[in-house]
Amino acid sequence: MTKLILLATTAALAAGASALTIPATHLTDAQANAMLINKTFGSESRIGDVSGGATFEQGIQRPTSGYFATADYGWTSGQVLPFSMIYNAISRQIDYQVGAQNITTVLAPSDIKGVTDLFFRLRAVLNDETAATVTLANLRLNGANIDGPWTNSTSTPDVYLVKGSDVTALTGSSLANGFTLTGDQTLSWMGTRPTNSNLAYQIKVAEAVPEPATIATLGLGLAAILRRRRSR
Repeated sequence: MTKLILLATTAALAAGASALTIPATHLTDAQANAMLINKTFGSESRIGDVSGGATFEQGIQRPTSGYFATADYGWTSGQVLPFSMIYNAISRQIDYQVGAQNITTVLAPSDIKGVTDLFFRLRAVLNDETAATVTLANLRLNGANIDGPWTNSTSTPDVYLVKGSDVTALTGSSLANGFTLTGDQTLSWMGTRPTNSNLAYQIKVAEAVPEPATIATLGLGLAAILRRRRSR
């Protein structure tokens, strides 16, 4: 009887975890740049030259600039492709798979700076000759849904921040201990095909700090508290 109760409890917890939704905060590019520090790595899918060989379409980003690994990919406009990004904290291995193609790298200990939060950046060029859209949907992180889907069809990037503290609170698992992120990506265009990173998304693994305006607000609040204490 006890075993049956334990099995039922385990099943209920698993069902509850799969129904969780991790919140995401929408940011401007400037806000994200002000908040993002200690980047450890990132993944990117970009229009490139659609497997023309002159540049790449799929990559794992280094902490500052450049890439650990890249690959060509022949996108089809409007095609929905599954993707996954897996970080193994023990081996420090990263696997980034799009469709059936996987690229991988192993981080050096010195590369690991902030495996705390996730920044998702979407950008699609829009001009007189091109209409383009990038979409991320059905996102799941460590067994929990991420609030979405997200679409960008302007030249102004959209950034979505997923806080590691929310992930830990909802799943009981810290990003620093490793994570599995899955979802569906779609790159679409009409007219002249974009090139390079003019139709792309990046997922940056880093640390998020409060933006300056938030820090200033907190500072004013603390000053008010101190003034009240002195006046007593």
